Amino acid sequence: MAEDTSTPNPNWAPKLSTYVATNPPLPDTGTYAGPGGGTAVVSEAPGAAGHTIRTVSYTDYVNEDGMILNGTESTDTTASQASIRYVADITVTGTHTGYLEGDVIINKLTRTITSTDPNNPTPITFSLDGDTQILLDSNNIQEAKANV
Repeated sequence: MAEDTSTPNPNWAPKLSTYVATNPPLPDTGTYAGPGGGTAVVSEAPGAAGHTIRTVSYTDYVNEDGMILNGTESTDTTASQASIRYVADITVTGTHTGYLEGDVIINKLTRTITSTDPNNPTPITFSLDGDTQILLDSNNIQEAKANV
């Protein structure tokens, strides 16, 4: 039997010319109960000149996998959402242990993520059960490029 190498016809997808980009819907502000207990409180407040600050505060929030989250994460977004400051400081316990930490500026126009701390060039770090990953780790990027 010969291998089928023809290009598929993506007739299941809408035409790209009809696609209109929109911002994703955000959850309403309020208190959300974790599936296994605890709470996540979503709040929103005005920031500097046209900015919106959204914060999620986790208190013993137990997700579907039994991980317990404590801490906060927030975004400070311009009206156009072209520039976003993301800050996270979350501890994970329960069925897994770890953390999520970061303080970065995400520029959607230039597609860059920059640490707000010049002394810490590793902008977003997360660890789960000892497996630590650094978003945009230059060493990992160079290694990946070398192995292409």
